[in-house]
Amino acid sequence: MGMATGSAYISGRPVEKSQPLGRFLPLLPEGIAAQWLAAHLKNEGEAPWVIDPFGASPQLAVEIARQGCRVLVAANNPVMRFLLEMAAHPPAADELRAALAELAGTYRGDQRMEPYLRNLYLTPCSNCGRDVMATAFLWERDAQAPYARIYTCPYCGDTGERPAVEEDAQRARLDRSGMHRSRALERVAPLNDPDRTYAEEALNAYLPRAVFVLLTLINKLENISPARRNGVLALLLAACDRGNNLWPVGSGRPRPRQLVTPPRFIEHNLWLALEEAVESWSGPADEPAAGVPLTIWPELPPDGGGICIFEGRIRGLGEAGTDSWAPDAVVSALPRPNQAFWTLSALWAGWLWGAQETAPFKSVLRRRRYDWSWHSTALSAALRHLAPLLKPGTPFFALLGEYEPGFLAAALVAAGKAGFDLTGIALRPSDGLAQLTLRCGEQVPPAAPEEDDEQEPGAADEKKDSLTFTEMRRLAEQAGEAHLQERAEPAAYAHMHAAALAALAESRELAEDEQSPSRALTLVQNAVHSAFTQSERFVRYQPAGRAVENSFYWLVRPGGKSLPLSDRVEMWLVRFLQKEPGCDTYEIDQALCAHFRGLFTPSRELLQVCLQSYAQESASGGWELNAADTPAIRRAEIEELRSLLLQIGAQLQLTAEAPGERAVVWKTAQGDAAYTFHLQASAVLGDLPAGVIIVHPEERLELLVYKLEHSPHRPAETQHWRFLSFGRLRHLAAVPELTLQAFEEQLRLDPLTGSSEQMQLF
Repeated sequence: MGMATGSAYISGRPVEKSQPLGRFLPLLPEGIAAQWLAAHLKNEGEAPWVIDPFGASPQLAVEIARQGCRVLVAANNPVMRFLLEMAAHPPAADELRAALAELAGTYRGDQRMEPYLRNLYLTPCSNCGRDVMATAFLWERDAQAPYARIYTCPYCGDTGERPAVEEDAQRARLDRSGMHRSRALERVAPLNDPDRTYAEEALNAYLPRAVFVLLTLINKLENISPARRNGVLALLLAACDRGNNLWPVGSGRPRPRQLVTPPRFIEHNLWLALEEAVESWSGPADEPAAGVPLTIWPELPPDGGGICIFEGRIRGLGEAGTDSWAPDAVVSALPRPNQAFWTLSALWAGWLWGAQETAPFKSVLRRRRYDWSWHSTALSAALRHLAPLLKPGTPFFALLGEYEPGFLAAALVAAGKAGFDLTGIALRPSDGLAQLTLRCGEQVPPAAPEEDDEQEPGAADEKKDSLTFTEMRRLAEQAGEAHLQERAEPAAYAHMHAAALAALAESRELAEDEQSPSRALTLVQNAVHSAFTQSERFVRYQPAGRAVENSFYWLVRPGGKSLPLSDRVEMWLVRFLQKEPGCDTYEIDQALCAHFRGLFTPSRELLQVCLQSYAQESASGGWELNAADTPAIRRAEIEELRSLLLQIGAQLQLTAEAPGERAVVWKTAQGDAAYTFHLQASAVLGDLPAGVIIVHPEERLELLVYKLEHSPHRPAETQHWRFLSFGRLRHLAAVPELTLQAFEEQLRLDPLTGSSEQMQLF
């Protein structure tokens, strides 16, 4: 495999607390940037400069700054700028409660705001008939009234989802005059604004009651004291998100990408949303989050580290000049297309900060195309403006959250077109995360022809495309074959696709042709798809009813004698537990990823199954190897069981022989092998012949099941392998008058001999 595939995956720690607007932000574990910076930057003397050209993850910038770096973040989206400011200086819960109290104490007419808004969500209890406040209403798309409500009655205790009643329909019909809707539009795009029509379309993502409540609250911003204003803005921003129709019924963690109302959706109680936002914005009371210095360009943060926000796109930074600083590295979460978030951001920015403040950004309201071709063009343009700000060789650590093959292809094509070389790639599809290490080239390549980004890419020159396509397909096939040879077991489409892209990037096939990024992306994707679906080198296993992206691939003519990757992971873990007892899951995972690098990063699921098979977790979270799995004990146990097999064979009037330390054969009177046993303490299957009975510890059951389910290339062997646990073998040895029929029945009782769902072969 090429050099680019050998970088270690940085697993990070899961984020325990959800972030405000978190459903639109990249899903990134904590600590990834910190570990990468520690390995790639020397923090000696002045704090190093790190640039984040996209500003897609506020927490990422804060993490970088806390490593003693000065980080410059380009943020064109006013909402993202506000999120970054709040992440840099997280408010205390008491501050937010004080802000909410001030907002609750404002008046609408002669009524205080809090009781007035609470009354808008009243509903009669189905049990006792008294009015109670609903936590949410459930709607069907395009309906005129909710079909259900959710509440807990404080009087009689009735709770749960109940059918809606006429009073619910009446209370939902607010803003009949349209005054609040008009104000909502006016704050984004005034009457004669060319974007007015697009703002009206975006506002359809809100029910009339939500618009009424939000604008009623927003109109009170001018009455809020300066000391509480940011806190109130934070609470209102959270309510703006909770108030739209993009919350599907029955979905645990909705992550909408299109501004499309689900068939059934939730209307949240927005006063309760304000109260809940206090907890989501603030940290634990006993662990107040430490802030980091924050400045607005051109004011630079202190030498000890901090964040500087550039209020615009990265191309504007080049025009502003960078004589006072030079980036030592680039670290960024690459944004992925999200029409829902960018369109809603334009609404929210207008509502909270006014049309004039958000005028440069609201052009996103007009955007309709958000496919990967458009995205590769947009990323390439941004990276071309970034490259001149960097010294040749500057490292660039790019994180692709919510990973999918199209995202990776768009990112690598865009980087290649902008003059960045791929030096490392690591991937863990189960985490939904890819990690790229790039390096700024010697010079920015000349501008490629760009098609109108609102139209479909046209056909490129046929002759040149044909030649390039053939070369790309050949490289993709070779990369896929090399990856499978080294893995020594089937690989998922995600790994095959990434291996092909890495090979194309290393060969500079993604950078040297003269096509635009979107056309190059189409060509690359077609070549890779053709390599893996039409090549005679590969066998494809596809789960029934699943897309091609869920396929596994294996070689028609496998070669080499390497152990399968899953077997190597199992063996490594046992050795690690022997040498490093007491490590927690995170520490073990870090060591695992450092050993199995790049596209061979094992899944968390495999690690967990292996741990549960071989180790015990203590109350403190550390893992210790099971006492029974120490080598001496297992050797003695296998010797004991081998003797039992010889004894049982003789009892069944068969000739029992032990041709090896772990093998036993029962032969008939004619000398034919009736049963062949292989005793092993592990779940390493290797190249065992068909028909063998694998004798294994009970603790390996789940691990064996996992391996068999992820080994679609072994249908012939697994249909004829049979399994016998150590415990069942001891039970058989204790049966006084065992017969061959009874022995066969006991074999059939082993759960591993049952058939499992097989993949369709293509």
